[in-house]
Amino acid sequence: SPSDLTAFSHLLADQPNIPRVQ
Repeated sequence: SPSDLTAFSHLLADQPNIPRVQ
């Protein structure tokens, strides 16, 4: 559901140490 996706992206945005490999 849209709110699940929003909550999930907020969880991701809350992680300062997610490795961002480009």
